[in-house]
Amino acid sequence: MILRDITDRQWLLRKEAERGYLRNLFNDAPIALSILRGPQHQFEFINDFARQLIGNRNVDGLTVREAFPELEQQGFFELLDQVYRTGVAVEGTERRAQLTDPHTGAVRDLYINYAYVPLRGSTPKCLES
Repeated sequence: MILRDITDRQWLLRKEAERGYLRNLFNDAPIALSILRGPQHQFEFINDFARQLIGNRNVDGLTVREAFPELEQQGFFELLDQVYRTGVAVEGTERRAQLTDPHTGAVRDLYINYAYVPLRGSTPKCLES
C-alpha cells in the first residue's frame, strides 16, 4: 500500500478557487476598483468598471504616475504617497480630476468619490490570473 499526503495540494486547490472567486467578484463589481503595490503605486489589478472610467487606457504594470501623467499637480499622487507612508486611509467626495484621453488628447473633467485604503497583512495575490 502506498500513501501520499495531499494536504498541501488540497490547500493550494482551495486557495486557487478562492482567488478565482475574488478575482471575479472584484472584476464584476459596479464600482471602480484598483489595487496598487509599493511606494511607486504600481497597478496590480484594475477591474472592468475602472478601465471604462479611464477610457480603456492600458495601465497594467504601470505606476500611477506613468499611467496618468496629467494628474501631476492635482494632489492625487500626494494622497497616495501619504496613505502608503502613514497607513491611514483617505476618502474624498466629488473631487475633480482632469484626465487626458490617450487616443484623442481631449481633456475632460471627471468628478470622483474615492477611498485610498492601505493593504495590510500578507501579500494579496488573491487576484492573480
